[in-house]
Amino acid sequence: MRATMDEKMRTLVAVALSAAMIGASPSVLGQQVWSPVKQKILAGAPIVAKRVDSSDPAAYCNIASTPGTDFTWTDMVSSGLEFSYVWAMWAAPCPAAVAKIRGAEIYFDKRIDFINHAHFRLPDPRANELTVKEMQHTTEGGAMVIMINVDNVDQARQVVKRAYYPPIGARDLGPGQYDTVNPASVTGGNYVSTYNDNVVVIAIISTVAGVSQAKTIAAVPGIHALFLDTANLESDSGFAQGTPDYNKLADFVRVSALASKKHLCTANRGTTPHTLTCAKPSVSFFVSSATSATGNLGGLAGADATCQRLAAAINQGARTWRAYLSVERDSNGAPVNARDRIGSGPWYNANLQLIANDLSSLHSRTGDANLFVDERGQRINGQWIGSPAPVEHDILTGSNADGTLLPGATCSDWTSAATNVTAQVGHSDGLGPNQNSTPPLSSWNSAHTALNCSNTAPRGGAGRIYCFAQ
Repeated sequence: MRATMDEKMRTLVAVALSAAMIGASPSVLGQQVWSPVKQKILAGAPIVAKRVDSSDPAAYCNIASTPGTDFTWTDMVSSGLEFSYVWAMWAAPCPAAVAKIRGAEIYFDKRIDFINHAHFRLPDPRANELTVKEMQHTTEGGAMVIMINVDNVDQARQVVKRAYYPPIGARDLGPGQYDTVNPASVTGGNYVSTYNDNVVVIAIISTVAGVSQAKTIAAVPGIHALFLDTANLESDSGFAQGTPDYNKLADFVRVSALASKKHLCTANRGTTPHTLTCAKPSVSFFVSSATSATGNLGGLAGADATCQRLAAAINQGARTWRAYLSVERDSNGAPVNARDRIGSGPWYNANLQLIANDLSSLHSRTGDANLFVDERGQRINGQWIGSPAPVEHDILTGSNADGTLLPGATCSDWTSAATNVTAQVGHSDGLGPNQNSTPPLSSWNSAHTALNCSNTAPRGGAGRIYCFAQ
């Protein structure tokens, strides 16, 4: 009898919502997007959030007023905050706020069997059912960004079911302060009828179980982003961040977001407050598949054009690409360091694997045949076991290991094919003969000099360059 009553209530809610939508101004799903966060998600633009772990309205307003912030990320999992205080904080006036959209991180609280006082267990289909309370408190309080941990695709579907109004989900038409937090001046007076168009749902991947189903989680309609929770994934997996095993897990989450064209979120916990950045992963680094028999690349302009052309061939030409090359005199007669040409990171290869988060980590790492691949995701012939011949891992840079100019090692600023000038090269695989990985042979950007600029092949080169998206 209870199930029948639940079904009736859902039907009545659906009817009420349909009537509300009919009574509102004409709308097609996706056509009444008033949330700037959702607008950026739909446009594929990055979004930034700042973490809130206090219910003090003044502190909240200070965070919400931080330039460049798109929404506030209220942590309801590890902060100890209670919704009654959070609701009051969200509703408090903050005229200076630039982040007017509220978000909340909540825990996936599984449904409990009240007879046995325990969670349902698989294969019982109720094992992955979400308790409504947390989600209802979040949405009724006015949050328009929902961040929640999920370990499998069934949980992801449960999140969507509870986060959305019918016909997409089964959110109740309950009381709350959502109209106060999201006033008519913002929503056009149609919060209920436009809510589904504006809510953003971020699935947090913090466990090995979650990683194993990240691709199917990302593919669930209504999930907009995956949050790679590095700290908790490290704890759950037992693999320290940066180790090969950990990187395999993290890379799979990145690839999963890419496969479904969803945003990938990461948190910088070194800032105060913590900063969440969500962006669509895209290729931002590769070793050129194009080669040059000599060190004459047409100068910086010619090398940059090569990078831009190769990027366009893989549908990444909308960004500005630069060759990682140093010169003694640019077009203005000034020296240029390769590191100053490539932006600030992070950079991902063609397989969406992280090369480095920033300039510091980029220039402290070594070469790696599996990461330093061309724009098609292919490894460069080198000293790695099983590599085809000939060796072509010498990549032109003209740079020291820190990315600064190495004078006299730039093939006359990449315009010469002479035998009396040379170039500094790095090893894309980080290896010398016999898989020797000791410095400087391990350096991806400054392993040794080429024989000369008339022929890039001797000593193991092919006139390739590194390309970075700014």
